Amino acid sequence: MALPRANDPSDAHLLGGIAADDSMALRRLMDRYDRLVRYTAYRISRERCRRDPLWLDSVASEVWTDLCRAARAGRTQAVADIQSYLIQIARRRCIDALRRRGETPVGSGANEAAYTQVPAAEEDTAHLLATLEELSALHLHRARCYRLAGDYESAHSDLNQAIYWNPSTPYPHSKKGELYYLTMKDEDAVESFSRAIEMGITNGYLVDVLFQRALSYIEMKEYDAAVADITELLRHEPGRINAYYFRGLSYFYQGDDEHCSDDLEHFLEVGSDPRLIPEARSILTATEIYRQ
Repeated sequence: MALPRANDPSDAHLLGGIAADDSMALRRLMDRYDRLVRYTAYRISRERCRRDPLWLDSVASEVWTDLCRAARAGRTQAVADIQSYLIQIARRRCIDALRRRGETPVGSGANEAAYTQVPAAEEDTAHLLATLEELSALHLHRARCYRLAGDYESAHSDLNQAIYWNPSTPYPHSKKGELYYLTMKDEDAVESFSRAIEMGITNGYLVDVLFQRALSYIEMKEYDAAVADITELLRHEPGRINAYYFRGLSYFYQGDDEHCSDDLEHFLEVGSDPRLIPEARSILTATEIYRQ
């Protein structure tokens, strides 16, 4: 779920916006919880989902319509847990729709109460969220396998599924960025890396994403942006020596020979990457000639 971050409006605030006919508030709440609604419906009506590709869209539409009506009527003011509330509506809507078609919901009979009542102590909500995170992780793992096999199209499809089932995590976006970079789609790579950074990717991954976005910027000849990203990552991890080479390369293309020389000299002093050392020496020689 795209759970709210610290600077995002609360669920209660968005419910208030929906009550006031704010379409953006509804859109933001749907961004957070539409997957939860759809997965709840899927658990109850797997067979119908397989037969009717529009089934989930129909149920989800009814759920959000019900929520809007309840908010405008003032019936959501006492809602403490929007996730459990949406699960309750989704179950009831799904069960009613199945019964109208003469079909039996999964879990009917002795366990039916579990599908028509709000979960106690958020236990079932937590289970659903954990299941969605597990689905996302499985798609991520398969995407990695496809990528290693060179099947980039299938890897891209799995990464999209990982994002769909758990859009609150930035990691699949960074993996999409890497895939775009490998396939020379640098603008798309920058967009995916930027999304991962905006979502608050942790420091352990932040330097990697900044580095990879800088490489994409270099390919796009946006050297100012590349320098900014590398400078930021070096603030977090000054020991990433190869970053000095790529920042020096960016300075070189900008015509900033002084900063270029500083970075490449530092890289050659401590760097050990055999792929970059000859090129660094050649660029450094060129800058010395230009400065004479």
